[in-house]
Order: sequence, then structure tokens, then C-alpha cells
Amino acid sequence: MITINKKFLVSVSLAFMFLGLIVGFVGFAMSGFSIQSYQLDERHWYQLVNFYTE
Repeated sequence: MITINKKFLVSVSLAFMFLGLIVGFVGFAMSGFSIQSYQLDERHWYQLVNFYTE
């Protein structure tokens, strides 16, 4: 049976949270530090992809 140290799991989870914060900060920096660039046209949060047909 494989045993994993709890300190290892805590350190891995903290590393993933830190990496997520860095990715989020980079994404926010790419938007020009503007919250208005994230506002979508009165759509639901789960409607991420649009298909425009003419």
C-alpha cells in the first residue's frame, strides 16, 4: 500500500493555490487591470462561448 505524507499533501496543495493565484494575476494583468473587461453582456456565468451567425 502506498502511503503519502500529510505534510507533502499540504505543501502540494499550497503550491497549487499559489500557482493559481499567479495565473489569475497574470490574466488580470493581461486585461489591463480593468474589471470592466470581464463584464459580459448580461449573460449567465456559464455562457462562455458565443456562436454568431448571420
